[in-house]
Amino acid sequence: MALVVMCLIGGTASAQAPAISSIVVARGVTAGRPVDPGTVFPPDAKIFVTFQTAGLASGTGVQSVWYLMSDAGPAAVGDASVTITAQKSAADVSLAPPGTGWREGDYRVVLLIDSEQAGVAKFTITRQSGATAPPATAPTTTAPTATAPTTTAAPATAAKPPATFVFTPAPPKPTPASAPAATAVAPPASASVVRTPSGFSATPPDGWSVSRDVAGIDVRMTPARGDGVIEVSAATGPGADPASIAATWETAMVGRGKLFNVRLRGDPMTVAGARAYVAVYAGATTYCKAVFIAAGDRGIIVTGVFAIANFTAGERLFDQMLRTAMLSR
Repeated sequence: MALVVMCLIGGTASAQAPAISSIVVARGVTAGRPVDPGTVFPPDAKIFVTFQTAGLASGTGVQSVWYLMSDAGPAAVGDASVTITAQKSAADVSLAPPGTGWREGDYRVVLLIDSEQAGVAKFTITRQSGATAPPATAPTTTAPTATAPTTTAAPATAAKPPATFVFTPAPPKPTPASAPAATAVAPPASASVVRTPSGFSATPPDGWSVSRDVAGIDVRMTPARGDGVIEVSAATGPGADPASIAATWETAMVGRGKLFNVRLRGDPMTVAGARAYVAVYAGATTYCKAVFIAAGDRGIIVTGVFAIANFTAGERLFDQMLRTAMLSR
């Protein structure tokens, strides 16, 4: 199922469109109303996201996925859900801080109905959330010195959400003229090149083992130690359009009760001169980077799945492998 941003477009309609509105982040909820609302909270705060619903049938579930933002990409830190009990209702979801407290930085809470984005809440965690500005006479003895330990603070860049954190509609049709290319790199003479029946060939990451024809997968690559898997398979259906290949794959793999919850970002690109679409998906404990390649009348799907904590390193190996890719008929 392609993930789409829910929008209300002006016009006549015979029935009220489902909607979530009046999203507020707070430290508590009383009788459906937020208590101590705000956007900045301390690391030990339990966070509530309150909202109003209209047009949702009783029994509709609203899921929330909570992300910590960083330059390396959004990292899922938890999820919560609520069931709507009336057509017009105040509702809320909440998440308690981890045992060591929230990490400092910017957070996004994505509200989903039937796996489609219905709203986004934002808040920031900082140890100095008690005041918006320190008084001029505030004692300086309590301020950290230049040599004070900062081991509990998140990197300064973590407070800047990447511009790519957008729940996009179905993948756009790639435009080769402007699409970045995965420049082919000739593998070393000693490297073992993997070739698939679909005509895709590449050099696996150093030290990774290769299995062939595993449960419908042409090639599966796994590391000698640690987690992660890179798979290459032929797409089902026509392969002329990367957007169509991606949409078909998402129908089976992305959404409620499926392996991945949402698509975090997606962009057109080229691989070995062929049009392609690259996207990153978030699951409960893993991220997946997927490349959908239109090689003539064939479709090829290359995926790399890694634990969230190891995704940055795994993505680097995935990209390295992709730069060695070649396509043949």
